[in-house]
Amino acid sequence: MTDVETKRGRVRRLLIDPLASGYGGMGFRFPKGTDEKKQRSYLDWMADWLGYLGDEELRLLRACLSAHGEGAQRCFWPQRATVVFYAQAARPRPIETWPECASWFASIEGPKARAEGTLVATMLFIECNIRPPYTPKDRREVTARAAELQRCYTEASERVARGRAYPDDAQMVAWYDRLTERAEALVGAEPQEGAA
Repeated sequence: MTDVETKRGRVRRLLIDPLASGYGGMGFRFPKGTDEKKQRSYLDWMADWLGYLGDEELRLLRACLSAHGEGAQRCFWPQRATVVFYAQAARPRPIETWPECASWFASIEGPKARAEGTLVATMLFIECNIRPPYTPKDRREVTARAAELQRCYTEASERVARGRAYPDDAQMVAWYDRLTERAEALVGAEPQEGAA
């Protein structure tokens, strides 16, 4: 029987253990007097929250965090906000795992973005910025990106259909189709006409 490594175990192996190790690692620790329950809770949060990252992304995050220890000697675990910032830089967290952001699509805004043709671009904006596109500048950015994505998708699809595809065309079409499927799932079923 083979052992299957969990996401939590992988985060511990590639990120937490090397940062905590005093031998060749950073020797990260908690300030003296920190309750063991709080220590365990923080490391469990880290292991769970970062499970979406791939191996290389976890190694990149380890390098980033190693330079951002807290305290005078820079040997205490970084604040959660620091971890989130660098994790987002390595790869934005999928919106489906952010209920606060994903719920935006279930509101009136999801069907509105669908009708405007900006659904995928809106999802990508929210994943990257961890907030909906509130300002006029944000909305212009989303609209421009939606137009560019749609243009690239249409051109790539046409080349694939004609058998004259560039090397990355099929990948681009599949990528955009996956994003569209994810965004549509977030919006859910449209309300029935006449429903109050």
